[in-house]
Amino acid sequence: MNTCIKYTLSAFILPGFVSGAFAQTYFLNGDAEFLGDDCYRLTEASNNQNGTVWYSDQIDLTQPFDIQFRMNLGSIDGTGADGICFVLQTVGTSAIGTNGGGMGYLDFGTSLGVEFDTWQNGEYNDPGFDHIAIHRDGNISHNSPFQLAGPVQMDPFSQNTEDGEDHVVQINWNPASQVMQVFFDCNFRLQTQVDLINSVFGGENLVYWGFTAATGGAFNNQTVCLQENILNVGDQVLICPGATAVLSAGASLDGTYTWTPADFLSDPTSATPVANPPATTTYNVQFTDLCGNNVDADITVQVDSLQVTAPPALELTCINPIVSVSASSNFPFTSYSWSTTDGEIAGPTDEASFSTSTPAWYTVTATALDVCTAVTQVLVVDNQDIPQPFAGADTLLTCAHPEIQLLGAPGTPDATVQWTGFNGGTFLSGAATNTPVINAAGLFVYTVTDATNGCVGTDTLNVDADFTIPVATIGIQDTLTCLQPQITISNISVLTEGSYTASWTTTDGAFVSATDLLQPVVSEEGLYELQITNTGNGCSAFFPVEVMASDDINIDLSSITFPNIFTPNGDEKNGTWSPFLRDYPGVNLRDFFSSYEVTVYNRWGGIVFEGNRGSFGWNGRDAAEGVYCYIARYSSACGGGLEETREGYFHLKR
Repeated sequence: MNTCIKYTLSAFILPGFVSGAFAQTYFLNGDAEFLGDDCYRLTEASNNQNGTVWYSDQIDLTQPFDIQFRMNLGSIDGTGADGICFVLQTVGTSAIGTNGGGMGYLDFGTSLGVEFDTWQNGEYNDPGFDHIAIHRDGNISHNSPFQLAGPVQMDPFSQNTEDGEDHVVQINWNPASQVMQVFFDCNFRLQTQVDLINSVFGGENLVYWGFTAATGGAFNNQTVCLQENILNVGDQVLICPGATAVLSAGASLDGTYTWTPADFLSDPTSATPVANPPATTTYNVQFTDLCGNNVDADITVQVDSLQVTAPPALELTCINPIVSVSASSNFPFTSYSWSTTDGEIAGPTDEASFSTSTPAWYTVTATALDVCTAVTQVLVVDNQDIPQPFAGADTLLTCAHPEIQLLGAPGTPDATVQWTGFNGGTFLSGAATNTPVINAAGLFVYTVTDATNGCVGTDTLNVDADFTIPVATIGIQDTLTCLQPQITISNISVLTEGSYTASWTTTDGAFVSATDLLQPVVSEEGLYELQITNTGNGCSAFFPVEVMASDDINIDLSSITFPNIFTPNGDEKNGTWSPFLRDYPGVNLRDFFSSYEVTVYNRWGGIVFEGNRGSFGWNGRDAAEGVYCYIARYSSACGGGLEETREGYFHLKR
């Protein structure tokens, strides 16, 4: 095969000018040994061997790669075992599997493996020929969904590859098409299309790569030869003025290379010349790869100043009391050094990021290639002011104010608020506002959250309740009569502490005095109701009282009669002289007089008796039998009103 193809190449950035070969670094584990000339023996021809070789730097799966190497599977055919695996994994450079038919890759976890299997294991459904397959996650069964491609015969022209010969293996990865291809002795054997980053490695794009091999009861001497410039990835490298980069052309069949232009190259015929151009330059290399293909490839050395970027300012808040301060640059493999005069750096100061809880200026110095530096600063400010809300003064629910609107002051202009009631406190509305309405006493907590920094402040107020109802007693009232047509409602005892007001109403009575007096004057019988209101809490109670009127309050006094004879002889009949109502002889007339005066004269004009409402009647006990004269003056409010003077004679007879 002798064709001209385009390859992707790589370059390694160096901190200064380096001449000579640029050696890669590999890590060996288990039974692996370095044989010299970049060759490594993974297992020797003995039982239960297990070895791994890992490249020191991770490979970026977002970039294409083209790896060529020589593999020797040993010289024991038929009874030789077990094979070699090319593996991508995230464990690290100390990863090692188990010996036996799993080729050191069995049960490897998150990974992708290309197996070069020389032993037929029935439990894995292996074919009878030496074969290639692509698996994931350490599962090498050919009936498993973890198999991505194969198995196919390793050598298209022979079932046996344990022939003691070095075989050229090439593995290509194209992230654009997500296709991985495998070539054996320059012949395409198989490929798989898989989203390596997301489907296999859970979103991780940087992985380690290398080789595993193992033996069990059968064995072989199994080796790989990895040229110093094996990893061909990318077609561009970035350096700053004065820095250098090592260009890598890939493995050459005859060891010859031609680089153009030769300007600013340490050796234009080397596989890995050192380039230090003062300006961006594209170099072309031509050589013959291990499969005899004529390679014509370009790599651009871009010269640019180192730039370091970091956020200009970060804010410490109650939500984020610790911030991560980080820097980045336009160069790969940049080192960072952080410093501060009055802040605090949590963790190492030589990493791209650190954490801090202290406001201050932080300075980062970025260094690339030992000759490129850039400096920038980050300001960390403190925004952790706690709101100082005011819930208001403690207050009281009363009958006058059974509902109260609270008046919270948040203490910060941009905030969310929330009221919470305890000990029975409840809300009618607005618990998420500054002015909720409440109707039950309790403890109320006012929580204010500053929307700009997440800081929370609280205040509380107590709301008590006074719904004490006034208590009063009212005794029996006087009766309205024609002599007492108005009465004062009395016998009232108010037991409420503190000040109060009184108010009277009636549906069928009549008030003479004002109705806001505790003891009003009334003039009609009926049902009256007293409302006592506690002026302290506005609570009221109602107390009914009934005012009665005498049955004879409207009696007719027109039939007043003065007797013309009486007989005080001790027989308890007609023994007292006093006026009476002829139409109502059973009524005590004295009770109906507002005033009453009477004078009785004998026939000689002498006064024998003077009477009034207190001494209403004359018993004539010591008077002589005969005729007497009287003069009576009286008045009454009864019967529509009466005021008279009466004169006359009567006969006292024994």
